[in-house]
Amino acid sequence: MNGKLLVLPIQGSGDFELDFFNGTNFFSFDLEKEVKDEVTYGKITNAQYDYEVGLVQMNFDNLFNGDKVLGPQTNKFLNENWQDVLKDVDGSLKDAVSKVWELVLGNYFSRIPYKDLFLD
Repeated sequence: MNGKLLVLPIQGSGDFELDFFNGTNFFSFDLEKEVKDEVTYGKITNAQYDYEVGLVQMNFDNLFNGDKVLGPQTNKFLNENWQDVLKDVDGSLKDAVSKVWELVLGNYFSRIPYKDLFLD
């Protein structure tokens, strides 16, 4: 990782952990019918993801090449300011999660005929 989070320049490589507590996720979409080889399947359109969260805790390993002062202090700052951090990455987070759900559910709806899932 090499970039900026809030006003902090961040650099490092390694594992990270993000824990979301007391949260609710919302994923909505439209399901259109799509005919392939004379069989009707579902196709996701207008996918939207949103969330509410009560607390986020994060830990980034090996920040600043393992610096024993800067790394822990940066993690502490990020955790103390998690709401601002979340606002900073909100759009990218929503886009990424929405794409994952759209891919997972899209594969499901594109493989199981509509008539086997829903009553017409």
